[in-house]
Amino acid sequence: MKYLVAGGAGFLGSHLCRALLDDGHEVVCLDSLLIGDLHSLPVGCDFITWDITQEVLVECDGIFHLASPTAPGDFNKFPKETIEANSEGTYKLLRLSKSLGVPLLFASSIRVKDTDDSVYAVSKRLGEILCNSFNAKIARMGNVYGPGMRYDDSRVIPTFIRQMKRKSPIVIFGDGEQEDSFCYVDDMVRGLCDFMYSSHVGVIEFGGPVVTIKQLAEEVAKNFSFANSIEYKNTELKYVGRELPVLLDAATKLDWIFSIYLGEGLKRMI
Repeated sequence: MKYLVAGGAGFLGSHLCRALLDDGHEVVCLDSLLIGDLHSLPVGCDFITWDITQEVLVECDGIFHLASPTAPGDFNKFPKETIEANSEGTYKLLRLSKSLGVPLLFASSIRVKDTDDSVYAVSKRLGEILCNSFNAKIARMGNVYGPGMRYDDSRVIPTFIRQMKRKSPIVIFGDGEQEDSFCYVDDMVRGLCDFMYSSHVGVIEFGGPVVTIKQLAEEVAKNFSFANSIEYKNTELKYVGRELPVLLDAATKLDWIFSIYLGEGLKRMI
């Protein structure tokens, strides 16, 4: 089989390309390199520099749409590109999937269920609406982490690791009791592939172990030989709880569940 991976030069996309190749498939990566790194692509993956808001015609047996900034520092820096990738870009890829008669899997986010109106959350909602009208697959994911994340990635795990390496305090906003889901990249890639290979369409939610941000900071600190403090800021602010992935969803529909717990995943990453 031949798969098209839009956004394949990004963190999650490059891991997905590698897994597809390991499964014996041909892989074509489309990426504008706004965020992605060409050097992250595995050997054997064909690459085309492309802005997915433009019509594209690549013969394939399935399309993975991961082409969007996902880290807060990136989607806040590139709001226009984020909205366009998840709206116009999604529409263009859906048209391609319809013309070829092949499935499309859209990488969405559990953040669509929050009250958050960030550029990222709103654009993912738009993408889901479009995908529903084309009867496409929607992978609604929690946080994903693992090897290959940029050193300056603004998401919480790379941020905590960066603070530890600098021997500066790990900074937590709030009391640290807020919960979130963190899935190791190999588990998430397996989930995306299982979804693509299945007959299921519509939304399936994916996530990893649920921990508090305080527990996350403590787990990160365990991977370093020196002691480091945790500093709490803005503790007077009320934390608005985030929605968590319903793990029973993927377990029921795909017999998928994460296999790597946070401690092991962080060891592999650091």
